[in-house]
Amino acid sequence: MATIGRKRAVAETGRKLWKGMIAWWIWSLVHLLSISGFRNKVLVAINWFWNYLTYDRGNRLIIRRFQRSVMNKISMS
Repeated sequence: MATIGRKRAVAETGRKLWKGMIAWWIWSLVHLLSISGFRNKVLVAINWFWNYLTYDRGNRLIIRRFQRSVMNKISMS
């Protein structure tokens, strides 16, 4: 399964290859089902729905400060 864009995806189930909007719905359903907890599933579904309606891309970058491990500091001295 791979999502290509808005309402576009490809999915292979057994011998059947799905394309387009149907594959996109399959991809969405499989990913929602893989999330643990009912509350989390509902929150993700609401978030996806809102982003779909508003074309909101949001910030999908996770940035954290780089810290060398203690072992790397010792070996570089």
